[in-house]
Amino acid sequence: MTELWKKPISRRDLLAGAATVGLGAAAAACAPPGTSSNTGGQTGGKKQVRILQWSHFIPAYDTWLDGFVKDWGAKNNVDATIDHISTDDLPARMAAEVAAKGGHDIVEMNAQILTYLYEKQLVDMGDVVDYVVKKYGQVEQVGKSVAYVNGKWLGVPNFYIAISPQVRSDLFTQYGMDRKTAKRRGHELLERHGLGNFAEKTTDALSKGMQQKVQMLASIAHDPEFVILDEPSSGLDPVNQQVMEEIIRDMAKRQRTVLFSTHVMQHAERLCDRIVLIGKGKKIFDGTIGHAKELLPRRIRLETDDDVEPLRQLQQVASVKAIERENDSVKTNGTAGWNLELREQADAQVILQTCFTRGIRLRSFNQSDPSLHEVSVALVGDEAKEVALR
Repeated sequence: MTELWKKPISRRDLLAGAATVGLGAAAAACAPPGTSSNTGGQTGGKKQVRILQWSHFIPAYDTWLDGFVKDWGAKNNVDATIDHISTDDLPARMAAEVAAKGGHDIVEMNAQILTYLYEKQLVDMGDVVDYVVKKYGQVEQVGKSVAYVNGKWLGVPNFYIAISPQVRSDLFTQYGMDRKTAKRRGHELLERHGLGNFAEKTTDALSKGMQQKVQMLASIAHDPEFVILDEPSSGLDPVNQQVMEEIIRDMAKRQRTVLFSTHVMQHAERLCDRIVLIGKGKKIFDGTIGHAKELLPRRIRLETDDDVEPLRQLQQVASVKAIERENDSVKTNGTAGWNLELREQADAQVILQTCFTRGIRLRSFNQSDPSLHEVSVALVGDEAKEVALR
């Protein structure tokens, strides 16, 4: 970087330096080279560079980047400024500045802007990409598909930094864990969950499921007492879903509190001691799994070739409904399936005894509690269906 500070500076030099230190997916945009809106490209003899950066999800990164741009400008006698904008607003802002033929010189986008739309307005940065390739290696195809248009590099792809699954032990010392303990803890977690052989690999060598496990393990390496997870099984195959559940159960066994969100009630039913159901932003249930299931009647599912009318007469039975098959018929090979909803305190043995005494021959007889999924659908009702259809 010292060589970069010493040489005469141009906007292309800034891009090269930015690519080196991690400014990101930068694209020279909007105003013709050497100009910026309202300034003509000069302020008191200084060259100007205007940067538009999407607001980072870690605010401290924006603070660091602001300081870097300010220091870089001071060292190179360049009036360098940076503005931050929501990533959702970037496409509209890009279009507006191009239409106005003025604005920022460098834009870091989040790959949601269709680069080819601005082929005439963006500067060919092939030499910058060549510099980055020589220093860091070839551009991944996903980056090339966004930034390389009709034989020209209209942006510098920089999607993420591939890090080793080995936990950054220095990050955990600030939470009271010394480096030796943090490193040992990281290796233990990787070994326990089948990632020991990948400890020194970069994340691009891992599958999506393995990458998600690494992120999960990194978040609990300091052994927190309270963990919040947002749909931790999303995008995982069944095998890795099971591994994720094992991680959560392991934390629970060690008396750690785990709060996680999910739309899959089977996951909650297998893992949770208590649940909170939310519909349209309002709490509709808060309690244990057992209490949730008590909100719906217990049921018996049976199959028989005989008439079940005697069961309808029993006080313990609230309702008897036929189970429809896939072809909308009630019977398969002469056998019908029936769902019996039981009243509170009803004894399933009474129903079974009635079948014996009234000559109802059974092919199957199964008593079960309602599933948490059925409870959720019953409580949320049409609202849940509306969400599912959106």
